Amino acid sequence: MIKHRKTWKGEKPNCLDCGKHLSEHKCKRCKSCAHKGKLNHAYKGKVKRQCNACRKDFYVFPAHIKRGGIFCSDICRLKILNENQKGEKNRNWKGGIYPINKLIRASLEFKLWRKAVFERDNYTCVWCSQYGGVLNADHIKPFADYPELRFAIDNGRTLCVSCHKKTNTWGKH
Repeated sequence: MIKHRKTWKGEKPNCLDCGKHLSEHKCKRCKSCAHKGKLNHAYKGKVKRQCNACRKDFYVFPAHIKRGGIFCSDICRLKILNENQKGEKNRNWKGGIYPINKLIRASLEFKLWRKAVFERDNYTCVWCSQYGGVLNADHIKPFADYPELRFAIDNGRTLCVSCHKKTNTWGKH
């Protein structure tokens, strides 16, 4: 086993491959010879390909070439896939519409309404008096049928999950 050292005492030895004097290299081969040996060993059995995203050359085993394309890294693969699936190119595209109910339920106003209902009812289910746990802010008059009452605090009530499932509007009955 060859011991690596940063400097040699006395005269510097010659490269085992080409015979040149070694500089401060760690092994007994000069940098160019050692680098060639590493390259030949590292690329054995690999084929040269070009990345579909960044057009850089890289080496890959033939068995590792994926059906979706040839990419040098996961970053390049995700970059191309994200560009090919945005907007109208996405298979789930529905013409740029997004349900208004989802937008409203994700809004700050809805979150404030929900918190106000919970605080008014002291985080307690109004039917079974369960305190805490998983609670839902339920609309007494349905959210979709009465848009003018969506953010009215008196149209809300705090229910636990089991009591909320017993309401006549759960799951659009």
